[in-house]
Amino acid sequence: MNLQVYVATKNFFDTTVETEKGTFVYGHPYVKGKLEVWEAIKELNHWCNKAWCCIGDFNDVRFNYEKQGGNPIDASRAWEFNKFISGCNLFDLPIQGGEFTWADNRDNKSYVMLDGVIGSRTV
Repeated sequence: MNLQVYVATKNFFDTTVETEKGTFVYGHPYVKGKLEVWEAIKELNHWCNKAWCCIGDFNDVRFNYEKQGGNPIDASRAWEFNKFISGCNLFDLPIQGGEFTWADNRDNKSYVMLDGVIGSRTV
């Protein structure tokens, strides 16, 4: 197996394995940092000519159904996240398991799908 790491930061690392591209993400917890990480990942797309899969904890949600309880999602932030994904020509890949990947066990419980997999349709 041929694995190459092209970029490594504290929020993502970008690799190729044989003929496939993979970016592993740990999303920034704050809005300004999220936008910076998304922009950096989007730049990776400009020179990508392989099938691409991004996987990890994006630390954000795209749709209301990805969160239950707690405060409502921030619609403008969800819009920015969706804009980032579509700007990279990526789409949701199905994952199996629980409906949510994170729980806030405080008084006002919330459950959120923060982890996910997005990928390209074709090369």
